[in-house]
Amino acid sequence: MGMMKDLLFKLASSLALLIAGNAAAQYGYVPQSIPGAGAGVAPAPGMMDPNMGMGMATNTPYVVQGGQPANYGMGTQMFGAMAPPSSSILTYGQLEVAYSRTTFDDKNIDPTNGIGVGLMAELFKPFFVNASFAWGASSSKGSTKFDFSTVSIGGGAYLPISERFHIVGEVGGMYSSLSASKSKLSFSDGAVYINPYLRFAPSPDFEIRAGITATSADDYDSRIVNLGAYYKLFSQMDIGLNAGLGDATNTYDLGVRFRW
Repeated sequence: MGMMKDLLFKLASSLALLIAGNAAAQYGYVPQSIPGAGAGVAPAPGMMDPNMGMGMATNTPYVVQGGQPANYGMGTQMFGAMAPPSSSILTYGQLEVAYSRTTFDDKNIDPTNGIGVGLMAELFKPFFVNASFAWGASSSKGSTKFDFSTVSIGGGAYLPISERFHIVGEVGGMYSSLSASKSKLSFSDGAVYINPYLRFAPSPDFEIRAGITATSADDYDSRIVNLGAYYKLFSQMDIGLNAGLGDATNTYDLGVRFRW
C-alpha cells in the first residue's frame, strides 16, 4: 500500500506540473507560486492574482513593476498604442506668434512694428497646409503714418532625409498691402509664391532653417531669403528668431512656437 501511495503522489505531482506548464504557454504568464519564476512581475492594479482564492488562471495582461507593460501575453497588443510620441522638434503641426519689425529699402517709409501669426497643420504624411498673417504700423512721430500687412496661405510636402534633417517645399498665394496717410507711398499686390527650405536639428532642443521665397510680385519682394532658429523651452513650446531679407523689405520676428 505504501508503494501505491507513493506512485499516486508522483503521478499527481507530474500532472500538476504539466497543467501549470500548459497554462503558462497558453496565457502568457508564469505563476508566481513556482519559486524563482516571475521575478519582478506583479498583477496589474485591480486585477486578480492567480495565486489568490481558487487560483484560477486568467489571460489578464501583466505589467512589470514600475508601470511598464510586459512584452508577452496580451500586454504587447493592448499597450503598444500607448507608446510615447516622437520627441523630434521638426514637427508640422504648430502655432507661432511673434513680434514683427519691418524695415523698407525706401527710406521715405518708416519701419513698422507689429505682430505676426502663423499656423501649420499636417494633413497626412508628408503633406501640410500653412497660413500666416502679419501686420505692422510705423512708430514715427511725423505726420505720415504707415500700415503694412501681408497674408499668405499655401500647402507643401516634406522629405525626411533623417529624423533631424528635412527638405521642405511649399507653394501658395500671398497678398501684401501698404497704406500711408498724407502720402502717395502706398501699394497692394497679390502674388503666387514658391518656398523651398531646409530644416535641421543639430540637437533635440535646437532647430535651424534656411530657404528662399520666390514670388510673382511686381511692387513687393520678388525674392526673400529666409533664415530662422528655434530653441525648445518646454516639451511643446519653443522660442524662435526669424529673418526675411527681401529686395524691398527686411522683416525680423521674435516669438514663441507651440508644437504638436
